Amino acid sequence: MRAPSTGLLQPALAAAGANVLWGLTFLLGKVALEVLPVTSIILLRFSFAALTLLPFAL
Repeated sequence: MRAPSTGLLQPALAAAGANVLWGLTFLLGKVALEVLPVTSIILLRFSFAALTLLPFAL
């Protein structure tokens, strides 16, 4: 007889995926700083944040 599944696989995979995405931001940030000026990166970050929050403001 098999032991009942505790259902921890999906949360563990989600945590691992979040960890990978978190780590990639440092690499992508380093590359972006070599290609774009700092002011452009700041503008892009604030623009994406504003567009993401816009539906909640309406």
